[in-house]
Amino acid sequence: MENDGSLTLSGENRRKNGQARRWKIARTLPQLDGEAIEPVRFEVHTRTDDEIAIDYDTHRGTVHLTIQRLDGRTCLWKMTVRGFPDGMTWQQASPFWSSSLHGFDAAYRSGRYGWEQAEIHPLGGSAIWKSDSLLGLSAGHWLLIGFVTHTNCFTHFDYAADNAPLDWVRAACEWENAGTRQPASQLATEEMVIIENPYLEGALARWADITAGKMNARVRPENVIAFDSWYRDFDHGTHQRCIDVLLAMAGERDLLPFTHFIIGMGWHANLGDWLDPNPAYGAPVVQTIAEIRRAGLKPGLWFAPFMIGNRSSVFAAHPDWVARKADGLPHAVCSSYGEPRLWFGNEEIYAADPTDPGFLDYIGRCVRTFREEWGVDLLRLDFCHYGCLQDSIYGRAGITHAQAYRRALNVIREAFGEGFILACSAPLNASVGLIDGCRVNAETGPEWRGWYDSASAMSDALARAHLHRRFWLNDAGAAVVRDYFSRLDPDEVRSRGLLQSVTAGVFSTGDDLRLLSPDRRDLLRFLMPIQGSPCEIIEHDLHQVAVLRKTTLIGSQAFVMLAAVNLTDDERAVEIDLVRHGLTRTYHVFDLWEQVYAGRLRGTVRTVLTAHGSALFALTESMGAAAEVVCSSSHVTGAEDIDAIVYTDDSIQITPRRAECRAVIFAAEGIDAPDGLTLRDCGRGAWEAPIREKIAFRVRMPQHA
Repeated sequence: MENDGSLTLSGENRRKNGQARRWKIARTLPQLDGEAIEPVRFEVHTRTDDEIAIDYDTHRGTVHLTIQRLDGRTCLWKMTVRGFPDGMTWQQASPFWSSSLHGFDAAYRSGRYGWEQAEIHPLGGSAIWKSDSLLGLSAGHWLLIGFVTHTNCFTHFDYAADNAPLDWVRAACEWENAGTRQPASQLATEEMVIIENPYLEGALARWADITAGKMNARVRPENVIAFDSWYRDFDHGTHQRCIDVLLAMAGERDLLPFTHFIIGMGWHANLGDWLDPNPAYGAPVVQTIAEIRRAGLKPGLWFAPFMIGNRSSVFAAHPDWVARKADGLPHAVCSSYGEPRLWFGNEEIYAADPTDPGFLDYIGRCVRTFREEWGVDLLRLDFCHYGCLQDSIYGRAGITHAQAYRRALNVIREAFGEGFILACSAPLNASVGLIDGCRVNAETGPEWRGWYDSASAMSDALARAHLHRRFWLNDAGAAVVRDYFSRLDPDEVRSRGLLQSVTAGVFSTGDDLRLLSPDRRDLLRFLMPIQGSPCEIIEHDLHQVAVLRKTTLIGSQAFVMLAAVNLTDDERAVEIDLVRHGLTRTYHVFDLWEQVYAGRLRGTVRTVLTAHGSALFALTESMGAAAEVVCSSSHVTGAEDIDAIVYTDDSIQITPRRAECRAVIFAAEGIDAPDGLTLRDCGRGAWEAPIREKIAFRVRMPQHA
């Protein structure tokens, strides 16, 4: 602590070559409305190895700052403002501001909404950047500064350089004149942490764990594997088109084990008229829902509660239910006054006012109807950002946009009970604790570059992979595996599908199953998640070339998926140092894309990735036994479709989790398969066997045994 009351943080990190690299953050003080406080005096109340508490007395009131050590690499910051005059207003309160930073050369930032970019970028030059609720700074190791509560206000980080790597950083809580609304002229900012970790992914995981605990995150054990009619029919869905898909799925259930069928837009009369049927849809949507249940699937429903069309009956009856602009007019988020018109013929689509009691009652009633009367199991909550736009003006004063959004979302949560809520276009951190799944990247479609920028969307999925099974189940967008009506080449299809499968627990497609070729149908099955344990990103090049690891335990045997993905437009050589990542033994290696056994190796895996291409390997430790299971060749993880493996002195018994799976067995002397079972010779002593039910293989023992 300096003589003027400011704080200094510093550290020293060791590089791979052993050289030390120092970093320093100095002249650190709280701020109000973008200005550092100017204390008349300051008083340190607590100063121990684990906590420091400071009061900064100003001419207008007191700013109290507490910093607590949570562990050797994490400290928690809390700021409270009290004793300020009644009626005083401010837009922002900042527990952390520094105007002197040294030793940092790159930053991690993430946008507020799932469709906004998340990336690592170099620091330097002259620029002002912005990130949402967290900011990572690289100085050899990573220093992550992030808010871990998100209940009362949105947060963001501003940081800037002026012909330097980095000049200043501000952590801001957006209070929107909150000073006028506190009963005792007191205000507490959201809580913030600073985390140090050698690796960015480790720092992000630690931040997500703390945030999940404080926000009571909901993490469901099951995966969602859905056919989503939006991605087949968009706004032209009908009852009959849904039935056609269900009939096509009926003969594929053993091969393609979908769990859900999501009905897209079109079943309702207009945006806002959610309980009124659309004559163009055909039969009432409750009949579609009943047919989905009869097919053995869980029904899902597309729903955009914060969108209201200007031609809707709801708007005609309740124009006060929409948010306003500064000029008092309805806040139009979409408009088209000529041809073509917007959805359902609207000239304008409005953002709803989530503070209006009548609107909240109506939305709650709609959702209870979906759940309790119609039997909907999953709600695909879309365009959530319209419920918290910064330039929306609400009818009820004394509430921030974040509070308004969370109160509306809580109404939906309570009305939908234990049903699965999948949010799209949502403010990520403000949704934690109220939803079960969330879209974490921009819209995906059948092209690599262009309107649907697959490279950018997949980079975002990688950069937000740490949220999966900490905040919710990630959704990385609908997979496109079809080889018709698509501009994706085979390498791009595999790379996208790989990331959408292993970084998420919500996996969907809108591909017409009747038109899929056998190879693409097999690929879709190969990619469908089974257990959904999280994967780790163990290496990344600004998230454009990334290496991922996912470990599956079957009994005491660990099966490791290693994947490398190249999102760039150039061929890349990749060398994965196994020892660096704790894989220090000799391993069986199976190439899951090429479906070949590569033998046993240790130390390093080398591969060359085509532009937009990927490599996918299954590894398991070689124990030197007469025979051992190498992997499952029929699933992207190399293991999740095997339920159990039992070894005896002269046999291996394998039980499938999902039939049919294909187990690859290494047998130095060969194995004897039961009658009627054909093995594929994978070379180098490995054999592939189709497993439909629990089965035992007799192991041929060495002659000297």
